[in-house]
Amino acid sequence: MRTLRTVVLVSAPPLFLAVAGLAHPRHLIASTAAHRAGLRVALLPAFALPALGPLVPLWGRPGRDVDGALTVVVWAGCLGYAAYCSGLDAVAGISAGTVAVHGVHGAVGWLFSTGDESVRSEGLTNP
Repeated sequence: MRTLRTVVLVSAPPLFLAVAGLAHPRHLIASTAAHRAGLRVALLPAFALPALGPLVPLWGRPGRDVDGALTVVVWAGCLGYAAYCSGLDAVAGISAGTVAVHGVHGAVGWLFSTGDESVRSEGLTNP
């Protein structure tokens, strides 16, 4: 039963976001901007949940050995992922949708480039 619970905790958040992504407008244009921003606001707490994937199997007090040190490194990585994923989505997703709704020309591109630059500077993707 414990294994089933672990599998559900690890698998449910990414699956939930994948299903929610089906309602996400593909392109950011004036007619879809409000829906896109609203959906991202509603889902903002869920964007950090995929960090549970590596976190749940490592739950518990780490030992004073190499495995324990690596567990702490994974925990720190999960915290970094959760913070940056939520923050970058707020910058590039929610705010871009909001400015598109209000017709602020040029700002959407600036917001996406700010998010892209942040991701590259943290080494989260290949340039």
